[in-house]
Amino acid sequence: MNEKTKPQITLFGASPDTGNQGVTALCYSVIDGLAARNLENLCVYDHGRGRRTSSISLNDQRLYFDRLGATSGRRYYRPENLWQMRVAAQFGGLWNDGAKTLCRARAVLDVSGGDSFTEIYGAQRFTTVTMPKLISIQAGRPLILLPQTYGPFYTDEAYAIAQKIVSRAAHAWARDEESYAQLQLLLGSSFDPARHHLGVDMAFGLPSSRPECERVDSLSSWLGQPRRSRPLIGFNVSGLLYNDPAGARNQFGLRSDYRTAILRALRRLLETTEARILLVPHVVVDRPHSECDLAACHSVISELGDYAERVAVLASNYDAAELKWIISRTDWFCGTRMHATIAGLSSGVPTMALAYSMKTQGVFDSCRQGGEVVDLRVCDEQGLSERICDSWRRREDIYSSLSASLPAVLARAVRQMDGIANAIGESEQPGHRFSGKPQLAAIKQP
Repeated sequence: MNEKTKPQITLFGASPDTGNQGVTALCYSVIDGLAARNLENLCVYDHGRGRRTSSISLNDQRLYFDRLGATSGRRYYRPENLWQMRVAAQFGGLWNDGAKTLCRARAVLDVSGGDSFTEIYGAQRFTTVTMPKLISIQAGRPLILLPQTYGPFYTDEAYAIAQKIVSRAAHAWARDEESYAQLQLLLGSSFDPARHHLGVDMAFGLPSSRPECERVDSLSSWLGQPRRSRPLIGFNVSGLLYNDPAGARNQFGLRSDYRTAILRALRRLLETTEARILLVPHVVVDRPHSECDLAACHSVISELGDYAERVAVLASNYDAAELKWIISRTDWFCGTRMHATIAGLSSGVPTMALAYSMKTQGVFDSCRQGGEVVDLRVCDEQGLSERICDSWRRREDIYSSLSASLPAVLARAVRQMDGIANAIGESEQPGHRFSGKPQLAAIKQP
């Protein structure tokens, strides 16, 4: 049986069609990592309809993969609906292509968007994120939880579901020490260091890709290194927090108004430095009243009209690998979207993060950059402005510190991908503990 006729490897929780380039970064990192280890027969579940063939260009290679729809919602009649897939999977998939592919999968990889295996984003998101995991377990397929954050879980029901999932997964990786401790707590006596691993975020392994010349020509004088007239600051503003600052303050317990705090900090940078500021959107979606970073960035521009010649918004037509290349050209980067900051860290750029949950601290700690995280739940507007300007002033020291710690992190990312490939290989060995037969006993679903 050749590679193309084998059952597929499937991937959930890293759909490349969300508009969130952090999630796309996870998807691309998996595709690239598997292809480098000759594991190319991959099916990525996304928000589309039916089965499609897709491809991306990374490391000067064209990499092909399948895409299949898997969505939540009340349109139960659609084959892409996760509830329909769950029913079909109990009988081997039946008519449902998505369920059949999952039931026959060599392994089911699941990354939960990196940070969504939690109740922090609400019950509906928790249900959507956990459903594919539960279907995989019921179908008797080896579930491999890729590096991600576990928790927090606020209800006993959600905690019990998370415990069942991690205990029945073939392997589980946590992306930082804090998440690893949470994973161990969830597992209790079921913890097994041979199956449960401390890792790093998958996006540390994402290759960067230089965009086509004509797409960055308008910014060539800003991005050119080292011959440019002014230093360049990269700054990511989160639409999740900026577009509805009162809602964000209530949902995440922020100490101050995010919009006011960001504008104050940017004005202070412009007043006290000669740097240009490139606003880098990392989530771009079309829905009204959404968490779109691009809308937030354009609002920032309108508020900073006095400095229009020194502030620009990056266009929205760049993918995750191209954004990483652009961020790598900055002298210092500050972001709220965690995967935007990982693009900076993994490129060796002095990077600061503005955090609104536990997820960011652990990732920065893994690079020995924990001091460059500002917790928006604790820091007020004045303190944020001071911390941002202080980090900018210390950028050369931060660069030296990051340069010393980054090689070990990147090496760990390579070893981690080797371990994931080995886990996929284990699932094909005779006598593996997953029989491939559906487990019809119900697992309680929220």
